[in-house]
Amino acid sequence: MLVPFGGAGPLHAARIAEELEIDTFLVPMNAGVLSAAGLLMADHVHYRSHTRRTRLEEAAVETVKSILSELADEAVGHLEQAGVKGETRFEYILEMRYVGQAFELSVPIHIDLDELNFSYLVEAFRDVHHRVFEFSKPPDKPAEIVSFRVGVHARTDTFPITAVTSSTSLQAKGQSQTERTIEIVEGGEKIMCRVLPRHSISGADIEGTLLVEDGTSTLYVPAGWKVRCDAAGNLIVKREGR
Repeated sequence: MLVPFGGAGPLHAARIAEELEIDTFLVPMNAGVLSAAGLLMADHVHYRSHTRRTRLEEAAVETVKSILSELADEAVGHLEQAGVKGETRFEYILEMRYVGQAFELSVPIHIDLDELNFSYLVEAFRDVHHRVFEFSKPPDKPAEIVSFRVGVHARTDTFPITAVTSSTSLQAKGQSQTERTIEIVEGGEKIMCRVLPRHSISGADIEGTLLVEDGTSTLYVPAGWKVRCDAAGNLIVKREGR
């Protein structure tokens, strides 16, 4: 399904869908600011890193745990100072290489630090190395950690933009809050086109030719297409007879 966004994306979506032989597309609420809304909805993430060449051996496991734990505490403290609250999860990554190599591979740690052991580190590194290079060196080939990285993700549970733009907001932006008819040019021809505010689109199908306005974008529904609003406030646009 095609999902257009941006101020002008929904204007061109129907014609692009025809070219791609797509019969349905969805225009989300506040499509014109979807990227900004997505950024506001994204998890808060903070990374801390520490460079320290550490030979991969049994005696180094406790050092690895200690460094990763300290970085995690620092990252959590940073988010708390910034006033970020919410459920958190940790991302542990070791930059590793075989001794003598000039570059490192990112090796994620997928278990709790309390469960971390030498065998896990060896296998995790060998697995990543094999997936990148399609070969592994002998088990006794020495490896090392070059740097440690920890990311803390704090989940965002609230969506800051949830309502369809009201008629009052449309009026404040200089857009009509009632239905009207205007003349437009498409394909070099002048045609008459209805214009409706988005909040007036319900669950019943409305046929094009039609422009739908809200405070962030404009949707064009050409002849042969129809539009309705679903329960989540998205506009569902379909080709008739499909």
